[in-house]
Amino acid sequence: PSYALIAMTGTWRRLGVGRLFVVINLLTSTLLLVGVGFVYASAGSVNLAVLAGAAREDGRVGAALGVVLMALCIKAGAVPVHGWLPRAYPGTSSGVMALFSALHTKVALYAVIRIWATVFDLDPAWGRVLLVVALVTTLWGAIASAAPVGAREILAWQMVSGVGVILAALAVAQAPGGAIVYMIHHMVTIGALVTLFGAAEHVYRSGQLGGLSGLWYRERPLAVLIVIAIAALVGLPPTSGLIGKLEVIDAALGAGGAWGVVTVVVVLVASLIGLVAMLRLWRGAMWGGPPSGHSGDADPCDEDVQGDGDDDEVRPTRRVPTRLLVPGGALAAVSVALFLGYGAVAPEVDRAVAGLVDTDAYVAAVLGGPDAMTESTIGGRP
Repeated sequence: PSYALIAMTGTWRRLGVGRLFVVINLLTSTLLLVGVGFVYASAGSVNLAVLAGAAREDGRVGAALGVVLMALCIKAGAVPVHGWLPRAYPGTSSGVMALFSALHTKVALYAVIRIWATVFDLDPAWGRVLLVVALVTTLWGAIASAAPVGAREILAWQMVSGVGVILAALAVAQAPGGAIVYMIHHMVTIGALVTLFGAAEHVYRSGQLGGLSGLWYRERPLAVLIVIAIAALVGLPPTSGLIGKLEVIDAALGAGGAWGVVTVVVVLVASLIGLVAMLRLWRGAMWGGPPSGHSGDADPCDEDVQGDGDDDEVRPTRRVPTRLLVPGGALAAVSVALFLGYGAVAPEVDRAVAGLVDTDAYVAAVLGGPDAMTESTIGGRP
């Protein structure tokens, strides 16, 4: 279904993007199947409950699962196998991009979290490799987001950086709580920004910063919602971004050691670079005069024409329909609600973390009892 969704409008550009998306995902799925075959060959099972803790005991199982994790990291968009994401996602419609950013990449991240917590048992030794990949992804995505001239291209690179932050919070800590909180925040925030800029793109027929210039003067409700979503992405109150960043930093500091300090520094530096990218996005899309290619005269799309007191200067106003603001506005409201009501959300996050790290309960639930592991073999051992 994702192959059809990414090219469903039928334009030549989106068909080309769909071809890239299909090729990358088919190759990645092949790699994933190869990894699953390696796991079965080395462990005699591909059931995660049977494989619980196996990566610590048998290096062959760990290496085989490393191939599986590599394939999942490609699907999530981690460096150095990330290039397809910022090329493919902005090439499709804003609605599909929002759906994919919230679900498609996050499904791969959830699979990484489940495998990492169950089979690798959050092993710090293996975690160093994952952490290096995560930190490079965090910085690379943040730096690259400062260059594009398209709003959704900037957001796509911020998605790559967010994937790195989630993986870093997972790899550095002894519990995946920070990764879960930041993933929830990132799903909501990127979804809000993509749908809001998609609404402007639908009306103004351009996703470039120059083609959206001056939105603050013409589309004030849209601009206010974008302010809230940008604040969330950067990590400013009163949004879920602050909670997400604090949870990641707390997880890194709780781990201690040099790697914990490095993780905190990288996340803070990436946040600062992300702020610069968002300021550039804000300046290009919100300030300035009429969009490039706009004559300044009223046209049939304009709902009204407003003057600023000078008869020689008339500024046209084109309204983004309220119905197009509802999806992004609702997600922005969720981000604020997560900040204000985090006390109610935190117990559910703790419950999710407990379900991930309590391997014994997971094995008992899947295999049917605490003694079920004795009936299985891992790597030929009883």
